Amino acid sequence: MKTVNKASLKDVVPQECTLKAWGGIDDYEFVFVPEQRSQPHEKTDENKKKVHFADGSPTNETFLSVGDTQQRADTAISSALVISPADTINFAFDGTELTGSITLMNTDEGIISYKVKTTSPEKFRVRPSTGTLMPSASVSISITLQPGYQAQGLSREKFLIMSLPVESGNMSPTELADLWRQAAGKPVCQHRLKCHIPSSSDSSARNGSALTSNTMDIDQQVKQFSSSVSHLSESQLKLYAEVKFLKKLHILLVIMVLFFGTLITYLLTLEKQYGGQHCYKQ
Repeated sequence: MKTVNKASLKDVVPQECTLKAWGGIDDYEFVFVPEQRSQPHEKTDENKKKVHFADGSPTNETFLSVGDTQQRADTAISSALVISPADTINFAFDGTELTGSITLMNTDEGIISYKVKTTSPEKFRVRPSTGTLMPSASVSISITLQPGYQAQGLSREKFLIMSLPVESGNMSPTELADLWRQAAGKPVCQHRLKCHIPSSSDSSARNGSALTSNTMDIDQQVKQFSSSVSHLSESQLKLYAEVKFLKKLHILLVIMVLFFGTLITYLLTLEKQYGGQHCYKQ
């Protein structure tokens, strides 16, 4: 990096590439050209339903029609991958957790790899999110709403099931990550799923009972913690008083030892000086 001025610019930039304003011969002048904007396309219901997923995944869907008949309501076929449920993931309470599941089955003669993506990766725990399926093999994918997130906005979330033919079924997690990282331009089949939460009455009842239970547990823990802190504070004060008393007692004992030691030394000195002689009054 060099700092130049009008005089030293010629040492760095040729004169034919230097503007006239800086002593060169280039007569370039900046001209602003307004951007030509096309009219926005009219929004349709189909466009409104499109979901944009992370990592720049494509948004077009590819399906395999069977005899040009309508797919069953509970099963969809995206390429060679049979997806169940076909349209909506139904979430239900498993204890205090809200969970759903997806079943994938490979109906092709070759091996395929799958990947599950969502519009909000931070909200869900998906296990397994990627993997491979041998011919006629199936896998059940568990989806759990992470703690701290509300179930009310769950119906706005979407899931994307992606599949891709591969040559080997024994791929490590690193190899699978590299495969999907380099999936651009490959024949990736996709299928989207919506989310459905339990009915409001069931949800409120379960949420209410869970919230009440959690609130009671938290209140009890807070009371126990406060009691422990109070007991610890009292014990600390008692210990401080005892240590202070022992310190004073220790100082007193040292003084007494020094006093009696000095007195004994003085008496022994007198005994040695007078040799045990005594004077009696006549």
